[in-house]
Amino acid sequence: MTHSLVPRRTGLLVAAGISAALVGLGAAQAAAATGPSVGAPIPAGNSPFEIAALPALHKVFVAENGDHTVGVFDTEKGEFTQRIPLPGKQPLSVAANRKTGTVYVGTYQDTLEVIDGARGTVKASYRTGQHSHSIGVDENNDRVAVANGVSNTVTIIDEGGAATSVNVGKLPTSPVFSSDGTKLYVTNAQSNTVSVIGTGPEDYWPSVGKTINTQFWPLQAALNPNTGKLYVSNRLEGTVQIIDTATDSVTGSVKVGEEPIDVAVNADTNTVYVANSKSNSVSVLDGATTRVRATVPTNGNYPLGIAVTDAKTAYVTNKGSNNINKLTDPGPDSGETGQAA
Repeated sequence: MTHSLVPRRTGLLVAAGISAALVGLGAAQAAAATGPSVGAPIPAGNSPFEIAALPALHKVFVAENGDHTVGVFDTEKGEFTQRIPLPGKQPLSVAANRKTGTVYVGTYQDTLEVIDGARGTVKASYRTGQHSHSIGVDENNDRVAVANGVSNTVTIIDEGGAATSVNVGKLPTSPVFSSDGTKLYVTNAQSNTVSVIGTGPEDYWPSVGKTINTQFWPLQAALNPNTGKLYVSNRLEGTVQIIDTATDSVTGSVKVGEEPIDVAVNADTNTVYVANSKSNSVSVLDGATTRVRATVPTNGNYPLGIAVTDAKTAYVTNKGSNNINKLTDPGPDSGETGQAA
């Protein structure tokens, strides 16, 4: 029997081609692995809204609006270990004081619930204005500010429960204290502005001292305390604007996904994360260059809240699919290239 060498040569070529393809695939996978990635969906309660972290306790807290609970997720065990009941109350917002281990929850019933983060128990409840949209924490002075969306006010509550109400713009949504606590920034979604309120020791009667104009529908904000930059998501504009808190002026704008909502800052890596609710993605911004260095699809629908737990990890709530995602990010030195702002 005569054997042709052609098929054997073809086989060698095919094998070589497959090997090359596998090498190329491995290289592509290795390259992909260097950038931010999202893990498998983790089931949460009904309608998870905002999320906050207490890294020292290895916990994140999720406002589970539809279940009237706050879910407690253990980041070491990788599972929900507790659900804190809020009978008759629908949690909308959640924030944490990392110095005191206290968690604050704003509810649709116009209350602020104060939770012991270590024990997972409610230790106090205060009245706020109407529709407690989001909460800002002043860790150095142990106080919080609550944006009351319907009342067009922000309520500042100190550690003893004493409250001060300040009139701001229309539909206030996100209060953020400056790193030294002397100023409070409040996004006003319907007014397309940010109110700047003096909250230093000499400000006995806090009031709006300056108003900064923004793009359309500023919804959430987050501060990098190391750089003094405030990042504001403009939901209907699909952008994030940067405000220099030293001058209280807008210094830049970057295009992100569709209908961005929550913003979180990793001060250790100077990275900004933006939850794009309509795009089902997270935009990852390099704070040093103000460039989008990655856009990561979420494993869930309608990402709404995001919280940083350490230098390489954040968690995202997906309200439309009742789950959360773990986002792993090796940082801005992972060799990625981003799009210009």
